[in-house]
Amino acid sequence: MVEHLPPGSARARARNGHAWQDIEHLLAIIADRIAEVGVAQIKQAGGKAKKPKPLPRPGKKQPGQRNLGDRGRRSIVDTKAYLDSLSAPPSPAPVTFIEPTPAAPPP
Repeated sequence: MVEHLPPGSARARARNGHAWQDIEHLLAIIADRIAEVGVAQIKQAGGKAKKPKPLPRPGKKQPGQRNLGDRGRRSIVDTKAYLDSLSAPPSPAPVTFIEPTPAAPPP
């Protein structure tokens, strides 16, 4: 049953690191080529244009990008204390409802 999960499932993302399928990769390639054509047209018309940056692809680390879960230079103790500070406040004491007593029948 697990083998037949869709490519965008949580299991596939955990295994592959992303949920991109072939269509997403092809769309990113198309977007990159359209940007390159735009720059070429500007240069052909005598203008100045920088080479476009390609869209970020999953699995390829971008300059300055940190890994998910990267705690930087903080210690494990500091990180745990910070995460504990984000936890929800304790819930209030449960409320108990008292059933009203039925009124005495009129005399």
